Amino acid sequence: MKQGCPNGSPCGLIEKAEDMHPIPVLGHEVSYLPRLAASLVRVPDVYVVLLTSSPTELARRFSIEPDLWFNIDQITAANERIPSIADLLPDTVPHLHADTTSRSVSDVYEEVRQFLRL
Repeated sequence: MKQGCPNGSPCGLIEKAEDMHPIPVLGHEVSYLPRLAASLVRVPDVYVVLLTSSPTELARRFSIEPDLWFNIDQITAANERIPSIADLLPDTVPHLHADTTSRSVSDVYEEVRQFLRL
């Protein structure tokens, strides 16, 4: 899998299978998500962790440490879409949605660690 998007921004490791072009994780293109989520059924021992926060908390964090590639509106829009990913996942894929709004990193880490049975 490739890293980096055509515009030079990081886009993670998610690629569109049919043409192998990277799609920005925080971009607006999301048509690949149902197929990607459904394909997780073939991945052994896969777990999905979805992390979100309130728009107010996102803005507060962004004011402290702005993202170099995405503006707050793009981040907020992606944050709003994240919970819907759970609806796309096959029933056999365990998932956890953790709202990080008023939680410490240690608290969220511990919840994820327990979920993953680490």
